Amino acid sequence: MHLLFLFAILFLLRNYIALAFVPLVIAYTVSKKVLQKTWLVYLIVFAITIAVFFFTAFISDNYNLPKKMVDRQQSFLQLKGNSYLPTATLNANFTSYAKVLPQALNHIFIRPYPSEAKGMLYIFSFLDVAFFFFLFVRIFFKPEKNCWQLLNDPFVLSLLIIALFNYIIIGYTVPFLGAIVRYKASFEILFILVFLMLQQTSVNVTLRLKKHKV
Repeated sequence: MHLLFLFAILFLLRNYIALAFVPLVIAYTVSKKVLQKTWLVYLIVFAITIAVFFFTAFISDNYNLPKKMVDRQQSFLQLKGNSYLPTATLNANFTSYAKVLPQALNHIFIRPYPSEAKGMLYIFSFLDVAFFFFLFVRIFFKPEKNCWQLLNDPFVLSLLIIALFNYIIIGYTVPFLGAIVRYKASFEILFILVFLMLQQTSVNVTLRLKKHKV
């Protein structure tokens, strides 16, 4: 009951985040019963989720999720700001989403480029991106012993999926670097938490010690 109440509150505040938890809960529940195929369960559930997302375009405008995403992007494009990033306009169809996806990933994961790091906002954003990729690359050089086992853990996969899902939404809809930095901050923490879990760090050791003490 409490979870349903929290879901309702989240839906009222950030409906797209709340909706993301629906397939996530399904994948998590099923994967707990199919422990050796966790990644496959998540892949199937989210492939179906993507299909349902675009299928809603054929129902009605009230349930047309691709169009609602387009409307959200349009509301941002009507604003003005100093940190504007040139953004392709979305259309409510699969082809448009596929075409704009590389740009969305570029905006959320890579921008600003080193040559764009002028002014405090851009410098901070560039350092943030550099630190993010430093932690990511470090996994390949100093992986945790049970790294692959962790990647098959429903909890770890759930953190990655919810972070990635919201990153992509932000990349699609938000054309201002300052707003991107603010919106992605809480989800970036989830990425960093998983990155630390997957590599050999003193933080990871501390987390394991605390777990054993509990």
